[in-house]
Amino acid sequence: MAEVSLSTLDKGDIHERADVGRQLSRIGVPDQIPRLLDAACEDKSPGVRLYAIGAAADILSRYRVGASREGLPDDLRQEIHTQVRRIDPSVNAGMFSVLATLGLPRTVKPILVGLQDPRLDVRTGAAVGMFRYCISWAAHGDQEVRARGVALLSDPKVRPDVRAHLVRICAYCGWTEARPVMERFLLREDQVRDAAEQALAWLDAITTANTLGGLWWSDGADAGEIRSAPPPRTWLLLGEGVAISGEPGAFRAKGAWEAPAADALKLGTERWSLRRMILAPPGRGEERDQAFQHNGRTWYRATAVDILELAEGVADQGFGALPEAAVPALVDPILAGLPDKAESGRLAARIELIAGLAEQAVARLEEIASSKKPAVDIYFWLGEARAAAGDAAGAREAWSAYLKKAPKRAPYSDLAQERLGGEP
Repeated sequence: MAEVSLSTLDKGDIHERADVGRQLSRIGVPDQIPRLLDAACEDKSPGVRLYAIGAAADILSRYRVGASREGLPDDLRQEIHTQVRRIDPSVNAGMFSVLATLGLPRTVKPILVGLQDPRLDVRTGAAVGMFRYCISWAAHGDQEVRARGVALLSDPKVRPDVRAHLVRICAYCGWTEARPVMERFLLREDQVRDAAEQALAWLDAITTANTLGGLWWSDGADAGEIRSAPPPRTWLLLGEGVAISGEPGAFRAKGAWEAPAADALKLGTERWSLRRMILAPPGRGEERDQAFQHNGRTWYRATAVDILELAEGVADQGFGALPEAAVPALVDPILAGLPDKAESGRLAARIELIAGLAEQAVARLEEIASSKKPAVDIYFWLGEARAAAGDAAGAREAWSAYLKKAPKRAPYSDLAQERLGGEP
């Protein structure tokens, strides 16, 4: 990616100035924040102001928890705080998101004040700021903000739009003490009732210990943290009688698991204290599902799209040193969770091969091969599966079919030739 110059904010056209914010959102560093905040309140373009303030908040989101917090000294945080407090929220309500991600406890008070502002755009900006503050692991122990957020639900001065936002935030963060107030909201006839119905369903899901089973993933980022290129995902399977964690090629069994309570998890000899939540994974828009936080990491419930990524990793890198007896526990949910797509069958068969389930792979691939216009590489993998199942003649037939159907320099041509002993 080309280097981003802050001087573009002075001499670029609207598109170029906005692009500075778009790019720095993912790759910016703290030293660039003061100039972004200048643009956030001085630029003539509302769009540029929006991108600039968003970039400042997104940069700060990378310096809230863990070792990365040390990358933003407290004196610079104080300077940013002083500068952002000078921004009129009616000029740029995104200033609340900067306060939310700054990592200073005293920044929450103006956000709470903004929630009761008479101007809708200011209240909306404050609600976004409240959300970004509360979902971070850094806010997990902030009992004062939690208590004030729940108390605002019953404040008669709070407008319905903010009340609906707060109801959802309570559910996102697992604040179960808000349940009695939410239940009263079911008698209303407005957006607050709709928010309460959804929030109560979410709270039901995350306050039940037996909903923890299944596949989860974490990219190591804090909730709401914006990164340019997140590291590989770590996976966690809470399966039948066994917990498995790691990355493709490096899985490890952690022993039996149990959830003695909705917010507790025992993984072999490990004891995890959980913050059960409802979150939208990075890049998924508003598609929310169960999540939990533990020791600075945020874990998301795996969807079919996630499981497809996991399957591709396993097909390429295998299970690593995972004990043979534990392999089926991971294979079964992967196969069951793959989306109904053409490539899923091929992936499933490759995983079955790696797991030593050659006969299952043969049956699956033969069914695909008999379909209309199967992908050419199906025949290569069918050869591999038949060979693993002990059908040498059938394997040679499949590899030969692959070579006849595949274009020149096809990915598996050399391997197929090698399997056939160099024969065409």
